[in-house]
Amino acid sequence: SCQKTSVIFNNMYIVLNIGVVLGTLAVGYLFDYGFSLLMMISTAIYFGLMLIIITKFNVSVDDADPVVNNEEEQGNKPTSTKKKLKLTPVLIAIGALLFITYLSYMLWETVMAPHMKTLGMPTRNYADLWMINGVTIIVLQKFVSNWANKHPYHVSVILGSVIFALSFFFLIFVEEFWQIVLVFELLTIGEMLQSPQVPAWVAQMTPKEVAGQAQGFVSMMISSGRVVGPIYSGVMMDHGWTNTLFLSVFIVMIIITGLLALTMARRIDKNSVA
Repeated sequence: SCQKTSVIFNNMYIVLNIGVVLGTLAVGYLFDYGFSLLMMISTAIYFGLMLIIITKFNVSVDDADPVVNNEEEQGNKPTSTKKKLKLTPVLIAIGALLFITYLSYMLWETVMAPHMKTLGMPTRNYADLWMINGVTIIVLQKFVSNWANKHPYHVSVILGSVIFALSFFFLIFVEEFWQIVLVFELLTIGEMLQSPQVPAWVAQMTPKEVAGQAQGFVSMMISSGRVVGPIYSGVMMDHGWTNTLFLSVFIVMIIITGLLALTMARRIDKNSVA
């Protein structure tokens, strides 16, 4: 069911951010003990992950589809043509929104540390910021997801995107750490409304035959935004255009969100007429 799909993605989102909280908090305080210690801990964690994958996620041959050896059975078995994902206007708009969302999200991972340093804040405040972000998600995600599950996916995604975008507009005016915390909390609420709902929304609107391709499209747009984000922010920062950087991602995200809302409105009108 659609509700079950949404619950799965919400749970994955919460667990992911628990890792963000613990990881960022640990790095913020262990970095003073040396870079080598951090690398040793990271290596141990990866070995533990590999052990879990080997022991818990192994797929036996019996679980696979049986191979048909009988030529007669092969001849009688109907041949199925593999379907391809059709990029509808709504999917294209969602892809563009994911791209700009994660491009702008990367600003917090690349630009904010030096920007906070420029404002006279210690590096540890940056680690505290991510801890606050993760704790907020863990505490509030259940309430936010309960509200989102009572509304259509596009309502939650569009509302979350607007809130997410507004955080970058307000970021232009911050000067104190508490102001950055408030802005980051605003961004976190928008993220909670948008991020877990998009994969579930895409899963709802695409046929099961292309479910893997649909989620692959989601992952591709997210990864593309993560790749372009540091490059774009680096170029802007080299020119000293920090406020222009924040304003540009705000404007582009609002435009794309507006296009998504317009596309959804046309789709709803078309379905109601049909």
